[in-house]
Amino acid sequence: MIKITFSKGSYWPGDEVDAEVFVSMDKPRKARGLYGIVDCVERRHVVTKKYLDHYDYERMKEMGVVRSTNVEVSHREEHHKLFHKEFRIAGEREYQKEIFQVKFVLPRDAAPTSHDFGHDNKMNVWRLRIRLDLPMALDENAESEIFVEGLGKSI
Repeated sequence: MIKITFSKGSYWPGDEVDAEVFVSMDKPRKARGLYGIVDCVERRHVVTKKYLDHYDYERMKEMGVVRSTNVEVSHREEHHKLFHKEFRIAGEREYQKEIFQVKFVLPRDAAPTSHDFGHDNKMNVWRLRIRLDLPMALDENAESEIFVEGLGKSI
């Protein structure tokens, strides 16, 4: 089991993030290493409109598709990585019960965390992912969200 805790509840762009990674295994396990990944994924809600010409509109009516308009609207979601950084926390050895300190700096232009599609139809989610690379077995993984504040920082 891997557990991640942060020193603060939220961070500003350019802040140093300080986290503790608690590794707890039932018995000592040899691993290739303990790795961290910090990333920000932007989810974008995309609306596409297609205007049906008279022929297509009449054809759909003949097939029994009743439409009140000649506009066909489709919705989809796109995902883009805005930031991705991988790093090594500890090397190859045996792991059982141990706490590791993890520190990294958020970019100065880090997009603020959002969980709702706003006026720009975008959401940004920052995460710290931890992976214990176990040979010949499923890796132990954990992830935790990093809340990045927005709207500027007063100095």
